[in-house]
Amino acid sequence: MTPSNDIQIAAGPACPGCGTCMQQEHFENLTGGEVGVEICYPCCVIWFDSLESAQLAPGGVIELFKKIHVHRADVRHALPERMACPRCKQTLKLTNDIVKSGPVSYHRCVQNHGRLTSFFHFLREKEFVRNLTLRELSSIKERLAEVRCSGCGGPIDITQDTACGHCRAPLSVLDARAVEKTLEALAERKARGKDPVRIAVAMKEALLDDPARARARERRLAKAPDTDSWAQTTDLVLSGISAMVKAFRK
Repeated sequence: MTPSNDIQIAAGPACPGCGTCMQQEHFENLTGGEVGVEICYPCCVIWFDSLESAQLAPGGVIELFKKIHVHRADVRHALPERMACPRCKQTLKLTNDIVKSGPVSYHRCVQNHGRLTSFFHFLREKEFVRNLTLRELSSIKERLAEVRCSGCGGPIDITQDTACGHCRAPLSVLDARAVEKTLEALAERKARGKDPVRIAVAMKEALLDDPARARARERRLAKAPDTDSWAQTTDLVLSGISAMVKAFRK
């Protein structure tokens, strides 16, 4: 039986990471139209053609947050060292840059067809992700021994490390002030009645004040047993996104 058009998911090119079809998503751009991107949720990556990442409007960023939130319990794939451009099939080149919020990396096509960026590095590039302060780190250490790397998904023993031992991504959180600023810009057009300050406070309370509860909630949503060490660890960035989305719906 052929599914109806209203529930079909648009299939994009093969993901450079896992080879399955990426999902085509459309988000609001700065000119009031839409920008289309391809996303692989299991690999946590976005393919941007040309300058698409610079065209996302505040409303588009919020919609992207919601999409990430919906897929938060998906099994995460590790990216291989070698990946090919979905357009020309040439090997993507790992590129490291420095932005205001810190170092970022992505895999770009040498023929300028686009680039593959992880959720974490896209959010860091857009200054939605920041490193934990020493005070925040101390507070979380009192409640958790291990968190999940927002860059590659690997476990981080925060009693010993402040960065991932696999990809070296530093411990980071979704920046409530950056989200607040984006929601304020969005409120001028679409979200009147939503209180960005209240949403920012809700994010802080859910993540930094009680990360153990955030971890338990994440495990329930993933429907994973307590023995599942992957689900027992908390991804601080994804937890922040979940808190933001839930507060936004109130």
